[in-house]
Amino acid sequence: MAAEGGVLDHILYSITTDHDARWLLAAGLICILGLATAMHLLAAARQQTGSKRRNSVIIAAFISGLAVFTTHFVALHGYQPGQEIRYAVWPTVGSFVLALGSFSLAVGTVMVRPNWLYRGLAAFVALGGVAGMHFLGMAGLRLAGAISWQPGLATLAVVGSLTIAMVGGGLIYGPGLPRRLAT
Repeated sequence: MAAEGGVLDHILYSITTDHDARWLLAAGLICILGLATAMHLLAAARQQTGSKRRNSVIIAAFISGLAVFTTHFVALHGYQPGQEIRYAVWPTVGSFVLALGSFSLAVGTVMVRPNWLYRGLAAFVALGGVAGMHFLGMAGLRLAGAISWQPGLATLAVVGSLTIAMVGGGLIYGPGLPRRLAT
């Protein structure tokens, strides 16, 4: 059953009616705990040298990519459209690889030089990977209905999210405001 009204109404209807709240809660916890762990490892890596630093960065990249993919996959399990859902193997595997790859690149980027430009670029890469992972993962969803996107709204969502990520990653995260503006 489709919701009447606009796009936001449809999204809220889908989340509150077509999804099991327990799966969504689990997905949210996985995301928060996984990304918090990765951020903690990156903060520790800034103070480390040599193999300890390299290992912390590698583990942070793996945990962040895994957390984001797992969040999406668990949330998909919470989707209850009233029919059987299956997942095509290669789009699902590709979605996983895209999440790991984009977060690895983002982590590497921010560790090279953690100034506002590199933080913004890392956020752009990470969220671009999330968008790609989402659309590729959804392409692997197999059910009796059809999944379609409105290209204009999908583009707006991705571009808007990437803009917010760049601004948030580049300007908000980091030390105090005077220092952020100076770097």
